[in-house]
Amino acid sequence: FHPSSPYGISKAASHWLTINYREGYDLYAVCGILFNHESCLRGQDYVTKKIIRGAIQIAEGRMHKLKLGNLDVTRDWGYAPRYVEAMWLMLQQDQPRDYLVCSGSSISLKDFVVKVFEQLNLNFDDHVEIDKSLYRAVDLEKMWGDNSMTKDELNWEYDLSINQLITHLLEDEREFILWQEKVANS
Repeated sequence: FHPSSPYGISKAASHWLTINYREGYDLYAVCGILFNHESCLRGQDYVTKKIIRGAIQIAEGRMHKLKLGNLDVTRDWGYAPRYVEAMWLMLQQDQPRDYLVCSGSSISLKDFVVKVFEQLNLNFDDHVEIDKSLYRAVDLEKMWGDNSMTKDELNWEYDLSINQLITHLLEDEREFILWQEKVANS
């Protein structure tokens, strides 16, 4: 581990604390080391949520430009509901241990954005603006995981392509927006 943010530091501390309690007190405790897992429940300040919601708003004519930072970073993105399946399987094992949960592949942020816009029949170049002020001071350029142990031991395999992930995110976000509007109007 080499965390580069307070969030990452807290997750690393939690990981080692879990191991300490598992080994020191014989507790059934596991850590799921989850790579970026996306859903419509993501907060507005996360880049994938910003991209998905922004692209939908552009497609609906409610927004024209989406401002983003560094598009060269690569990430291993997956669909949160699939990761929850892996979490459940971790808890069903006879012996507690830690597992890496990821898609096993990565894609650049630029390619992710292009694919989102393509699914909405939008041109990336017409609607995305790079804003250097959105670049992170400390950011990993490339991040992806190897989930082979999780596949082998849990019989779990991430089965969505990046395009399928994006389709799920767009569909879920549209439903989420409708639900939010319904709640706001009731």
